[in-house]
Amino acid sequence: MRQEVVRLERYDRQFRYLWANGMTTAENLEQRIAALEREIFNGEQQRKPLYRERRDAEDEAYKTQCSAEIDRQTASLREKRRELALCRRILEDVPLVSRQVQQAEAERREEEMKRRRKSVSTNGETADMVVRESIQITESAVKLAGLGAKEPGGSAGGSSQGQP
Repeated sequence: MRQEVVRLERYDRQFRYLWANGMTTAENLEQRIAALEREIFNGEQQRKPLYRERRDAEDEAYKTQCSAEIDRQTASLREKRRELALCRRILEDVPLVSRQVQQAEAERREEEMKRRRKSVSTNGETADMVVRESIQITESAVKLAGLGAKEPGGSAGGSSQGQP
């Protein structure tokens, strides 16, 4: 039970991050990961000379100023690294969450079909139900095919990796 609560909290953080940043596809997430990696690299390169300046400085006030700037940049890099780790974890979770969503939708459809079977009389309602179910299945297949086509490298039969 505790693991489920931890997983729920993780998924909640992931959802809030995606929602706050308007990310709806795996491609958006991959672009953000690449941008964060660049920002981290650039920040590290910008911070390196400060270490040298602090080491070589003879003025204590200047050393203190360099240390403060190093601390500020380190805090910024730490936040970017946390965001990068979150993005990577979300990207790793996409296939699992997609399977869970598809399984839940299949279970919901099965329950709906069972409920309808119980309530349908033997007259002409059966034919109407078959037609409705066929239309619903066709619509679902078209939606899934569309989701697969939207994903990078996706196919109509593959899992949707764009859904967190």
